Amino acid sequence: MKIVVIGGTGLIGGNLVERLRQAGHEAVPASPSTGVDTITGAGLAEVLRGADVVVDIPNSPSFDDAPVLEFFQTSTRNIVEAATAAGVRHHVVLSIVGADRMPDIGYMRAKVAQEQIASAGPNPFSIVRATQFFEFIPALAEGGADGDVIRLSSVLMQPIAADDVSAALAVVATGEPLNGVIELAGPEPLRLAELGTRVLAAKGDPRTVVVADETGYFGGTVTDESLTPGNDPRVTVQQYGPTRFADWLAASFGGTDAAPKPKPTVVLVHGAFAESASWNGVIRILHENGITSVAVANPLRSLAGDAAYLRDVIAGIDGPVVLAGHSYAGMVITEAAAGNDSVTALVYAAGFVPKQGESAFDLSTSAPGSTLGDALVAYPVSSGGDEFAIRRDLFHHQFAADVPAQEAGLMAATQRPVTQAALSDSLVTDAPAWTTTPAWFVFGDQDLNIPVAVHRAGAERAASRGTREVAGASHAIGVSQPEAVAATILDAIAAVSE
Repeated sequence: MKIVVIGGTGLIGGNLVERLRQAGHEAVPASPSTGVDTITGAGLAEVLRGADVVVDIPNSPSFDDAPVLEFFQTSTRNIVEAATAAGVRHHVVLSIVGADRMPDIGYMRAKVAQEQIASAGPNPFSIVRATQFFEFIPALAEGGADGDVIRLSSVLMQPIAADDVSAALAVVATGEPLNGVIELAGPEPLRLAELGTRVLAAKGDPRTVVVADETGYFGGTVTDESLTPGNDPRVTVQQYGPTRFADWLAASFGGTDAAPKPKPTVVLVHGAFAESASWNGVIRILHENGITSVAVANPLRSLAGDAAYLRDVIAGIDGPVVLAGHSYAGMVITEAAAGNDSVTALVYAAGFVPKQGESAFDLSTSAPGSTLGDALVAYPVSSGGDEFAIRRDLFHHQFAADVPAQEAGLMAATQRPVTQAALSDSLVTDAPAWTTTPAWFVFGDQDLNIPVAVHRAGAERAASRGTREVAGASHAIGVSQPEAVAATILDAIAAVSE
């Protein structure tokens, strides 16, 4: 079988030609270097004479919108015309998975135009869409270079080795025309930022990858469905790519794949007068960044009991944990994480930072400014003592002044009261978690529950690895400023994952 490979001297084409020849076919590479120009048409008629199949994989010398569109339209029309005249029985086109889902990227529009011209022609055809090649990931990473960091999107991909693409094309080219589309992908869905991190590590490059979703993909807007297979019901999905990214890295750069450490699970612990849904905004942002989180229902009954419950939650999580505690929960995470190697970072979100012998009451009155006492109402509990809630008519001003009134009203209605015992209990451990575990801080300068001076002192006490003091933010910082809280947590994750 005579098979002409347009673009047969490139990464995919050269490999394909060799495979076809080894299989006993007459494989002919065609490119400008062999005297074939698909733009002018020079050499096309001659090279296609007597051909059974033409594989169409040339690439444009320019990626600018207008030139790349002109290239693929002209090249494909000339190939279709010459193939028709030569009686070629099968036109195979290599395209891109998701090209039709990225209309704001000029190169993708050009590939869609190529598909349309080939499929509308008189020749039987097969369109083979492949995901991004492993071989192009290093260049993608370099495209995000910004000084000592690489800024990459966290978009989901399912890249494939070029060798596996060539193998699949050989199968398609020697088979019957599909008169349709198939998709090729590698065996693993992976995020672009992770791919970049692993490439840098394998190359021994000291730069750091920073997730920057605003960078998109080649300047275009993408989602997790844009670059992965299986999102078009009209397409038959066939996975020909067995090569794992780790194996490709090892073969390309030597050694073993320096895969990133497993991402920690973030355990979010609410404080007094709140509940687990107060973390909803933070959870959404963490999820968008590929981070798993768990919002714990803090009992708010006693420091020892609350810490014991949190330890049970941590024990049920496989892998590292980052603890984030709001308000009174700063007491709880400090006690629960003491001596726990699973906890790799602490985040205090307007949270107390106690040392042995200190209680929440002690810390809240260690500097002037709190008006919480006047806003509380006490209720007796059957087990003895009292529990406290914030008066509904004062909740908005006292707890969540920068939250819309309607939302603050819902928070007031769903607040969970805290016992006097919990607020009076002193830290027991003589080795608070912040003495051995790195800690990050985020709080507002308009906190009426815990004075900002107390927050600043806590951050200084724990030798904060990073502090965000948000102007105008209330005590309910996780609700009113979820971006700041999530960013602080992501900073902690990035630091402990290096």
